[in-house]
Amino acid sequence: MNLVEAREVFLRLVGPDGTGVVGSREFSRAAGVDPKVALWWLDRLVEAGVASELGGKEKRRGKGGVLARRLFVLRYQAKGVRA
Repeated sequence: MNLVEAREVFLRLVGPDGTGVVGSREFSRAAGVDPKVALWWLDRLVEAGVASELGGKEKRRGKGGVLARRLFVLRYQAKGVRA
């Protein structure tokens, strides 16, 4: 995958008018990449001015303590669209 392909996947997910909101998991599934790789590509799209980050929420899995895995579910939308 390269930046052009990542941009195409992102723009397909936000829809033709660009008002859709894309989650990092949705992007991961659509692009066929690992969730951590998807977050990396979404960060590159933000740097390129294609997307803007809306923030997200942190989810915890496991019983807590050292074994807890933190998972960030971030939301993105096309740059220039108001939330």
